[in-house]
Amino acid sequence: MKNSNFKAILLVLMIVCTVNAVGAATNALPDPTYRPWTEIWANDGGNGQYLGNAVAIAGETAVVANRVPNGFGAVYVFVHSAGGWSQQAKLMSDDEAMSDDFGYSVAISGDYIVVGAPSARPNGDPYRGAAYVFFRTGTSWSQQAKLVASDGAGMDGFGTSVAISRDQFAVVGSPNHAVGANAQQGAAYIYTRGGTTWSEQEFTRSNGAAGDRFGFSVAMVGFDAVISAPFRDVNGNIDQGQAYVYEVFGVVWTAIATLTAPDGAANQYFGQTVTMSTISLGSVTIACSSPNADKVYIFQKSANTFLYQATITSPPSLGFTDVIALGINSLFVGNSSASHNGVQSGIVFQYNRVGTTWSQFPDLYPSNGANFDHFGMAVAAAGDYVIVTAPWADVGSSLDQGAAYLFLAAKTKSCDFDGDGKTDISLFRPGSGQFWYQLSSSGRNLAFQFGTSTDVVAPADLTGDGKTDAALFRPSTGEWLVLRSDDFTYYGFAFGQSGDKPVPADYDGDGIADPAVFRPSTNVWYVWRSSDGQATITPFGAAGDQPVQADYDGDGKADLAIYRPNGGSGAEWWIQRSTLGLIVFQFGLSSDKVVTGDFTGDGKSDCAIYRPSTGQWFVLRSDDLSYYAFPFGAAGDIPTPGDYDGDNKTDAAVFRPSTGIWYVNGSSAGVSITQFGGSGDIPLPSAYVR
Repeated sequence: MKNSNFKAILLVLMIVCTVNAVGAATNALPDPTYRPWTEIWANDGGNGQYLGNAVAIAGETAVVANRVPNGFGAVYVFVHSAGGWSQQAKLMSDDEAMSDDFGYSVAISGDYIVVGAPSARPNGDPYRGAAYVFFRTGTSWSQQAKLVASDGAGMDGFGTSVAISRDQFAVVGSPNHAVGANAQQGAAYIYTRGGTTWSEQEFTRSNGAAGDRFGFSVAMVGFDAVISAPFRDVNGNIDQGQAYVYEVFGVVWTAIATLTAPDGAANQYFGQTVTMSTISLGSVTIACSSPNADKVYIFQKSANTFLYQATITSPPSLGFTDVIALGINSLFVGNSSASHNGVQSGIVFQYNRVGTTWSQFPDLYPSNGANFDHFGMAVAAAGDYVIVTAPWADVGSSLDQGAAYLFLAAKTKSCDFDGDGKTDISLFRPGSGQFWYQLSSSGRNLAFQFGTSTDVVAPADLTGDGKTDAALFRPSTGEWLVLRSDDFTYYGFAFGQSGDKPVPADYDGDGIADPAVFRPSTNVWYVWRSSDGQATITPFGAAGDQPVQADYDGDGKADLAIYRPNGGSGAEWWIQRSTLGLIVFQFGLSSDKVVTGDFTGDGKSDCAIYRPSTGQWFVLRSDDLSYYAFPFGAAGDIPTPGDYDGDNKTDAAVFRPSTGIWYVNGSSAGVSITQFGGSGDIPLPSAYVR
């Protein structure tokens, strides 16, 4: 980087400010992180179906299994589209027999689903087990392969656990497989797809022992896989349990790490469930449950191994069950017999990570839960979604039909530099190249040198830690400079050119803001996706248009959008929604400022404008396109919308340069007035006001 003048000098300064709060935050809500999205169930469901013994999700496709111990199991596929979530397919194997336990385990990656049937009888061998691979073409699913262990035998339970990644690799656990004279030592089989053929590589532990049950639980992301042996004796501790990590090099999978509880003891069954997630390529997290200890252990990839990071212990008197799932920076632990508000419907505990610290957040629970629904029997997470099953839930008049609940992540708030779910009062001082924060979590004031007067501020969570990073775009060179929120080190990269407007946002729905620019000279959007490192180039707009990117359809992905101040009959909005498609309408005047945000709290950005001449705000509701208006501000004010009180609703706010005062109209906390900054300062929440 040729920017030695951009040394990130942390100057932690204590700034004396006058704060005069008007109204108390008596009804401010904690950030729930995930909000209820929808409830789904099988189209052909009925009494006693008990849908939801296993679940998986990838992108906007969810898979819910209906294992029937004494009948024919099935797997239901649900997809998200313009009309919401709907059933796309019901999957059954082409040779399924009674009591195969088809659907005992499920996994999905892209257009591939793997279903375990550990009681299947290949060659007539009882409970030998099988796994089935299904592939989607368009909206149709078909069976592509039946996987059977090449050295399998009766009672192996092949298919007890399954996982898949990159549409290419699958792992199947066979925990009862005998290795030599060691009964139930266990084995796991990793398959690599070439076209429609899946090639097998078998794994057993050379130091394994009878009863280890290696392969009891498996997980896989990217090029890494983890396989557990929860009944393995460790250092004389009976059934303490261990897990083992494998990585693929070329086409060969090799063991790279052994995971053990740092406080392990007998009968903990460490690894009874394992799960993995990834923030970006090479950044992999593993969680291993120890149900008898009511603990979950977190490990993080470092170089070519995994290091212990944290232990999460059950809340007092509640206890963990064996169901866990990892999101990008979240852990979910099910307890299907726990009570919420006196209803024993089950809950899912939620823990979020900031840096290396995990903290408990509000539990997930069904809004319509009833006693003994067993919500939390199975849970899975991917991207912005968490899906939880309740196999004993009633659906209409059908008793114990079973259902699944989808929860959608609340996105990182605008200018939330401390990760507490609230927008922070913050500014950039061009004259001295300084950032100034007033952190809502602690009341501390921070200032640091970063940037020059000609740089354009582009704050966004570019590192995926749940905190907004101070970021700058240098128009003269097309360079980005990002100051990491966790340790105040910085990095830079080139993406753009002179004249571009920075428009960073989470366009791919992976929880990380993507660097992006809008080029007014050609009306082209350039987006560098954090999920796969690929760039997209999309023409969208016309001369004079302003980019107003946001998530208008609530699918967790930012949409390309433009505001056309001089449309045919007034100001026009053109929004290319990532799920719901293109929408165009007239709303506003050429002199208005765009202040997009989720003012109604429904998880979708509302089209909104601020009229400088009158200090009026106009909000077009995302649900029905009706609008409302209210005054808040005066001529000369700079609009600074954000969620200052942390209730998942955007608040109207303005910065008055003449006095250096912020006025915030909190939707839960009421109006507050804060002295912070002065004339010439650029309030960071106004960075994308056009």
